[in-house]
Amino acid sequence: MNSHYFWAVKVPNEVKQELVIKLNQVKSHFPFQRWVHPEDYHITLEFLGFAKQEQLQACSEGIEAAIANINSFRLHIKGLDIFGQASMPRVFWAAVQYEEKLMQLQQKVHDECTKVKLELDERKYHPHLTLARKWVGKEPLIKDKLSIYNPFIEPISFQAEQVVLYTVNKEATPKYEPVTTITLKI
Repeated sequence: MNSHYFWAVKVPNEVKQELVIKLNQVKSHFPFQRWVHPEDYHITLEFLGFAKQEQLQACSEGIEAAIANINSFRLHIKGLDIFGQASMPRVFWAAVQYEEKLMQLQQKVHDECTKVKLELDERKYHPHLTLARKWVGKEPLIKDKLSIYNPFIEPISFQAEQVVLYTVNKEATPKYEPVTTITLKI
């Protein structure tokens, strides 16, 4: 079976723990089939899908060089939102406040992946942290619940310090295994 890969900003362990505490307060209002394992929390920069080892190696080297002078920066998790049909969403996620440095980092990762001929999603980048998948509520989701039960009124903030290439292991829990880690300047 072919592995899939993606580049992401690593979420620190203490933030993962804080997310678990906050989400446990509101989970009962959001019946989703699969909640993301806390160890799998991340902010995707670029999903690669299948990639050859030579592409991964060249891409990793290119990204490391391209981001060598980028300093770590603050990110803020601030709200809840969904992807998919409003009444029966397929993805439930935490919003990441706009940060120009994150957008620049994502663009550099995207550019390096393109150079090694990886087929990438060309939709506009929308930074987020996936929390759960597949709505299973008996009633449709009422969109107002996203703000009523938002556990991030007081945002969770953290320093983005590492960019990680992960592989997906669908048979394991947690599902995402780090392959390469690049540390930003501190």
